[in-house]
Amino acid sequence: GTGKQKVFSQYLIDHIFKALNQKEQAILLYNRRGFSLSMQCTGCQEYIYCSKCHVTLTYHKHRKQLLCHHCNSVESIPTQCTHCNSKKLIYSGLGIQYIEEMLNKIFSDYKVLRIDSDIKSIKDTSQKLKTFENQKYNILIGTQMITKGHDFSNVTIVGIINADHGLYLPDFRSGENVFQMISQVIGRSGRRNKKATAIIQSNNHKDPYIQYAKPIKIEKYYQLEANNRKELHYPPFSRLIR
Repeated sequence: GTGKQKVFSQYLIDHIFKALNQKEQAILLYNRRGFSLSMQCTGCQEYIYCSKCHVTLTYHKHRKQLLCHHCNSVESIPTQCTHCNSKKLIYSGLGIQYIEEMLNKIFSDYKVLRIDSDIKSIKDTSQKLKTFENQKYNILIGTQMITKGHDFSNVTIVGIINADHGLYLPDFRSGENVFQMISQVIGRSGRRNKKATAIIQSNNHKDPYIQYAKPIKIEKYYQLEANNRKELHYPPFSRLIR
């Protein structure tokens, strides 16, 4: 009931330590797509949903309100749970800086590099990634921006911390986005002579978008996505305008 989620599985921690002991590096991807601070009840574990469209409401600190990012309705912050009437409500969600702090505690003898949207320019991001490539850091933690354009030959562990975040957004492309994110980050490692392991942490590991993100399953993913889009009359079988 503290509101702190367990971020890293022991399995992932053990694999990272093993790689670091062999002078190899690790990349951890924190999937922030669709991730935001929401309200959760520690009594029944349910989230506070929009009363109109049943999408999880997002907490906006500066407005001190809950907003629905689907229908734009605004709701006041409840004093008790709408499901079980418990007053044990927490703000659920972890920022990447908090995850960086946890990594520094667990892997205190190693150097952690964080890269996310707080870095102002592409040039700065590129320079930081270069320092990781040159092995000045042991662990790289980042958002989706670290999945593109760099090959790290000394990386033998790739971990995706919350792979299923984003699957349940009110967006017909949410599955495609998660699939791309996983398959791209897997492709950043184990080039040349070294073999890499990808560890995908998820509360819903059986979801086909996560299962098919392995290189050998791309055609299966395409068939699933194309059939769904055709049946629901979504692009590329139609055009949408907002």
